[in-house]
Amino acid sequence: MREAEAAGVDVVVREGAMAYGPAPSAGNPGQMILDPDASYGALLHEMSHLRDDRDAGWAGMAGAMGDPRARYENEARAYQQEIDYARSIGDQESVDRLHELLRQEYESIFGAPP
Repeated sequence: MREAEAAGVDVVVREGAMAYGPAPSAGNPGQMILDPDASYGALLHEMSHLRDDRDAGWAGMAGAMGDPRARYENEARAYQQEIDYARSIGDQESVDRLHELLRQEYESIFGAPP
């Protein structure tokens, strides 16, 4: 979380929620919402989104959502962080579930199965 705070991201602790949301307009860091009971994998996923936004120069919501391909690539990268971690701890059930969630994300973005 030090990385998020050092980048100027607004970090909010809230039970039952885990997300990184880009700022409404470009040029500003977004907001990280953390559930104190969330998994380490979920934190890796959301930090991936934060890093993508930072690396894009804080592109804002329009930048994050404007290009479907880039949006999917960002999601795939974030899910891969979780998948790699789950695999490293021997949690095949989570690996399978995360692959399914990534497939659903693809359908949500593109409107069709991969």
